[in-house]
Amino acid sequence: MRRGGTPLATGTLAVFLAACGVGERAWDARCEAELAALAAAARRAPANPTTPFLDWGALRNPVLALPDRSLKDQAIVYRDGAFTFFASTRFEGDEAAGAGDAARPGREPLFYRTRDFVTFEPLREPDGTGAGSPDLIESDGVWTMTFQRRSAHEGGATGLYFSTSRDLVSWSPARELGPEIVDPALRNLDAALARHGGHFILGWKRVQSFVVTRSLGPELDGRWLEPLPVTAPLKFGPNSLSHDWAENFQFLEIDGRWHMVATAKAPGIPFSRHIYTGSHESYLYTMDGSGDALEDWTHWRCKRLLEVPQEDWNQAMHANAGYLADWREHDGHFYLFYAGANDHESFERRGHGKIGVVRSRDLVHWKLPGEMD
Repeated sequence: MRRGGTPLATGTLAVFLAACGVGERAWDARCEAELAALAAAARRAPANPTTPFLDWGALRNPVLALPDRSLKDQAIVYRDGAFTFFASTRFEGDEAAGAGDAARPGREPLFYRTRDFVTFEPLREPDGTGAGSPDLIESDGVWTMTFQRRSAHEGGATGLYFSTSRDLVSWSPARELGPEIVDPALRNLDAALARHGGHFILGWKRVQSFVVTRSLGPELDGRWLEPLPVTAPLKFGPNSLSHDWAENFQFLEIDGRWHMVATAKAPGIPFSRHIYTGSHESYLYTMDGSGDALEDWTHWRCKRLLEVPQEDWNQAMHANAGYLADWREHDGHFYLFYAGANDHESFERRGHGKIGVVRSRDLVHWKLPGEMD
């Protein structure tokens, strides 16, 4: 395969129609207009930074790969000239990410910080016991991270937790998130956090369905509204073998409009084969509402594939668990980080996950590291 990689399909429009023209996921003129407006606004961002940001021409994928562990569900923060990678860590023989005997010497789950994507400094996770599928937001100089961790219940149950930091290095002790609305006897995964109208918005995968809730006040450890399931037009769950299913959510506001990145089943790729890797792709959704009402967070439309070129390191798992960083203020680009692998069988059939990145000026055309605009 050539160095530049190849798209998954020929033509952006063909990909969008294939991804969105199924059942209730109608791709209509409104979606086309919204995508065009979003792309036009994105292209107006400055392309030439006044200070050095990232030597894109010198990078190559994967940008973070470790021989003894699999990395996935990544979130990346840029602050004070450094990039901090937060991700789920899976060791061979573990039953769940960040669990099992990972605390043994040499098997500690870690986060990583770098200034050049060449040298990485290991950072300790909250409590040092594993933070699965981390998601972060910043408010008034305080970073809040949500993540999952195995609960005391049997049967694969997981709870949701949060921790805070002012420097992305030292974290407060982990605290359980919303115990009155997060049933600790169930599998609670992939929490996404947003701040809107003085409230926190929390969305997560409960078993195989996507639910959302809102804090009644400005605190994470206060009271919450009863969770609402995500309904029409996407109808996530309850079947994980459905193209309506999704996981690994991220909320982000782009030019005053709320969007969501999520991993979903790619049309045309058999999901009965390699269930954890082979058909997982990254998609961008647009909220059908303003976000002022909790019900707005249950309605997502204009599902569109983030068309990542394929390379020689991500032939089995292509672009799983996408995380979108809006760094236009630095160099005019969006950056999409994702997990890839060349096998389906290692690490409990999740593959040996590595982290790659592409960037775009318009959220449609994505460039690999080393490829300039």
